[in-house]
Amino acid sequence: MSNFDSTKKRSKNKTSNHKNPAKARWSLIQSDLGSAAQDWTESEPQTVVKSHEEVQFEKVKNMIENLKDKLNEF
Repeated sequence: MSNFDSTKKRSKNKTSNHKNPAKARWSLIQSDLGSAAQDWTESEPQTVVKSHEEVQFEKVKNMIENLKDKLNEF
């Protein structure tokens, strides 16, 4: 029976030890996020490379808009 009792004590100690590191980790994460927010800088906008299909779509779209404008003139 004494082994059983000591096991209970160990399991209680283990659960209480797990809570403290979790709180410490959470605190560390919050401080990291806070410092990251203060140091935030926007990167340069990068040019978007369009696929061949997107380029063709834009051309067709422009052609249709031009035709629409010409039809509206009549």
